[in-house]
Amino acid sequence: MAGSLSHIVDDETGKFRMDLIENLGDAHEALEECFQIIYELIGGDRGKLNEVLEKLQFPTLEHAMVLGSNEDN
Repeated sequence: MAGSLSHIVDDETGKFRMDLIENLGDAHEALEECFQIIYELIGGDRGKLNEVLEKLQFPTLEHAMVLGSNEDN
């Protein structure tokens, strides 16, 4: 997968990177994979995610995350 997580996380340092994202298709694939990873880590529990979002001072979610994409509708 061209835009997978391995294209935004440096294998040697573990740091965030963007140099291997060449187009919006790559970015979409990487973001989709990150979404799936987050969903699995929180077990679909919006409360767990909102705790982390609050800690990072990011906006919280009003609705639970749902696997799938807008194209699935």
